[in-house]
This record gives sequence, C-alpha cells and structure tokens, in this order.
Amino acid sequence: MHRRRPWWLAGPLLAALSVGGYALATVAYGGGRTMPGPVEPAVVGVAALALVAGGVVTRRDIEPEAARYAALWGVAGGSLLAATSAVLISGDAVLDPQAAAQGVAVAAALGAVGGLYLGRARGRSVGATRTVAAQRDAFLFMNRMLRHHVLNGLNVIDGAAGMLADGTGTRAEHVDSIRSRSDAIARLVADARVVSDTLAGERVSVPTDVVPLVEQEVGALEARYPHATVSLDTPASATAAGGEFLAVVFEHLLSNAVVHNDGDAPRVWVTVRDRGRGIDVVVRDDGPGIDADAPFDPSRDPDGGFGLYLVNTLVTAAGGDVRVENDGGACVTVELRAG
Repeated sequence: MHRRRPWWLAGPLLAALSVGGYALATVAYGGGRTMPGPVEPAVVGVAALALVAGGVVTRRDIEPEAARYAALWGVAGGSLLAATSAVLISGDAVLDPQAAAQGVAVAAALGAVGGLYLGRARGRSVGATRTVAAQRDAFLFMNRMLRHHVLNGLNVIDGAAGMLADGTGTRAEHVDSIRSRSDAIARLVADARVVSDTLAGERVSVPTDVVPLVEQEVGALEARYPHATVSLDTPASATAAGGEFLAVVFEHLLSNAVVHNDGDAPRVWVTVRDRGRGIDVVVRDDGPGIDADAPFDPSRDPDGGFGLYLVNTLVTAAGGDVRVENDGGACVTVELRAG
C-alpha cells in the first residue's frame, strides 16, 4: 500500500527557479542596462524545457520511487553544480559579477536536468528491484498456500468419497461436503491465477468506467445473499485506470462485507466518488471490522482464501491504493488513478 505524492512538480519548479535565478542575476548584476549573450539564455531555456518535460514524464510513472528520486536528485544536482561553479568562478578576478551569476545559473540548470533524469532512472531501477523481490515472495507464498489448502481439500473430498462408498452416514451430507470443498478449491485456484497474471504483468491498465462493474457486482451480491441490504451511491460514470479485472476487486470486497458479518441482516454501503484526479470506491459494512495490524495478510483469512491480499495486489498493480479503516464496521477505500 502506498500513497502517491506530487513529486513530479519538481520539474516545473526547478525550471522556474533556473529561469528566475538567471533573470534576477542579469538584472541585479547588470543593472538592467546590458543584455546577456545568446548562449546563456539558450542553455537555460533548453534546460527549463527539459526539466518541465522530465516532470511531466515522471508524473506519469507508476513507480513512486521514480518520482521521489527524480525530485531529490534534481535538487541535489542543481545545488551541487551551482556550488561548484560558484567556487570555481570566485577565483577569477577578471570575470564581471553579471557573467559570474549567469554562469552559476546555467550550471544549476544543467545540474538539475542531469539530476532529474538520472534520479528517475535510479528510482525506476530501485522500484523494479523491489517489485521483483515482492513478486518472488508472492509466488513462493502462493505456492505454499495452494499446496496446503488444495491438499487439505482433497483429503476431505477423499474421506467423504470413501464414506460414501462404504455407505457410512447420509449420501446428501457427503455430496454436500464434496461439492463445498470442490468449489472452495476452484475459487482458490482462480484467485491464484488472477494474482499470478497481475504479478507477471499480463494485465494492462486501460481507461475503464467502474460504475457498471460496481453495479454488476452489487446485483450479483444481492442475488447470492438476499438477506443482506446494499445501499449504492454512484455518479453516472467514473473512468479510472484499470480494466475488467477490477470486477474481481469489487466482488471480493462486497463478499467479504457480507460473509464476515456475524449479523442476521448485514448492511453494506457502496459509494463511488470522482475526485477529479482519481476515482474512489468505498465499501463499508456494519460488521465486526478488519484486523488493522495486517489487513492484507492472506494467511489471516478465516476462509483460507486470499482476502484483501488479492484486492491490494490488483489495485496496486493498476497504480492505485487501498485504505482500511474500522468505523462502526469495516470500511475499505479503493483509490484508483483517473483513466
């Protein structure tokens, strides 16, 4: 779970500082009477454009580390080259103050450009390394989990089949046990496939109207659990970065809200909000709440499924975020990027 920050603003801000610093240096040291040569303004102008472009490109980067490193390295690069240039120029007694100030401004602009792009590359590398490690751990965990639950389920099925063959107990009881375990194994394998496809990068985010997907899953929930009451509040449309796989996210959130509610008549409130820069889908219930210490740990799912782990994996892969709160019940907010 992570929260995206507007580090991409570093590009335009560094560009403004470079151009503004150059202009102030020209006025302050030139008295506004002399015009600088064509080389320095051209260099600062190109650097400013490169910084703006770097900021825009970094904004679109799904790796939060890329934006963070780009901002920090851009500031560090500009400061370092500006300081180095100032030290070197200070030893030149012949150079006039205007030229010296312009030289420092040019050095700062070039340093900021280099730092921003090198920082972005470094951030992407760090993010990729972290992603690969997370994928490896996730695949290892899924392997252990599938072995454990599938083998346990098969043992139950084998035992029920044996008693059915021996005529022990009632036929309907054993058939129900076999069907129940078979369905649970099928759901678990299907969820594992969704997670593995997402981790392998086989699901690409595309602009998707989430309102029909939410309405579809709410209708399915009401049909499956007629004793539950669902309140739905959505705009006419809400386009987010995602895909049809978001239906799996909403299905799990809604099912969890009812299945883990120990009341006789569970209530669920679903809200879709368009906040301009993204879409929020909020699912709240009147149940006992969620373990706030490790909400995305699949080993804590009492049904032996993936729980919120699947939700968090899919949403994070789409560049979104998941927030879990307890407020008179569980409240899960899925924050998606605008499509």
